[in-house]
Amino acid sequence: MKNKYKSNVILVMFLVLLLRSEVTFSDGIWFKAKNSYRVNDGSVSQELHLSSDHDLSKDYMRDVIVFGSEAESKWHKDYHKGIFLLKKVLHKEKTRTYIVNSRHPIRYEFKAVSTFITKRDKMIVMGAKINIFLYGQRSFDPQERDHEFVDTDEPAFSLDIVDKNASSNYWIKVGQRLNIGTIFLKEPLVNKSVNFFINNSFYGKFKTDDNGKLSFVLPSPENGVFQHSRDVCHYHLEVEHEYEDTTYISTLTILVHPERIVNTPIAGFSTLIGTMGIAVLFVIVRRKKKQVG
Repeated sequence: MKNKYKSNVILVMFLVLLLRSEVTFSDGIWFKAKNSYRVNDGSVSQELHLSSDHDLSKDYMRDVIVFGSEAESKWHKDYHKGIFLLKKVLHKEKTRTYIVNSRHPIRYEFKAVSTFITKRDKMIVMGAKINIFLYGQRSFDPQERDHEFVDTDEPAFSLDIVDKNASSNYWIKVGQRLNIGTIFLKEPLVNKSVNFFINNSFYGKFKTDDNGKLSFVLPSPENGVFQHSRDVCHYHLEVEHEYEDTTYISTLTILVHPERIVNTPIAGFSTLIGTMGIAVLFVIVRRKKKQVG
């Protein structure tokens, strides 16, 4: 009996501390991407997962629609217009997985939309988005298609976080400035709070300006995340908006890599001079030792 009482006290204390703290959980759903891998035919395969902090995530994602399209970028090709749906498969960990294969080097934009009604008759619309560049080996051929495009309009994605960097950056890294815009029904959302998460942990809150735009430098995550230059850390932004008795919650996942050292001619020349200096110094010291001997 005493042990049960102690357990209840500890639980209450934990809840009090949690409420007093500034810990914030993500209310929406967001994408996670496992490392892509190359298939024998030269294509690249990518697994996408949908995640949520809530126990009701199964309800959130029960009737979710996941679709993709080619993102506007400098790699854009005219004959890859249209949207295609991604089918879910049951992963070995019994999680919903969406697999995309690409034989061509293309930047894709994937979106997920789920609409449901709560027990209190409150409608909630969940949205999630991620930009991914898949670097397939094959050259473009108008007769070849990576996906079967559907003859329908794009599912409604009313609340959107637009990544202004997606069109020009192949590799998004720590320390890079991120420029985004928040849009609802094709109009900018001004002075809107945006939550920022790193690997599912709340990092901070930002606010869009009078034009619905936000700009900040991507911070470095906790130590131990990056072990190699190919590693990736999942950052995601989340925005929420109320409109006509409906709650809209959308996220944008950003795959962030460690900061890369830029190899410039000056840096290479400096390295060469330094190496030669050390070599000359080593020879001089060795000759002096021989003379003393």
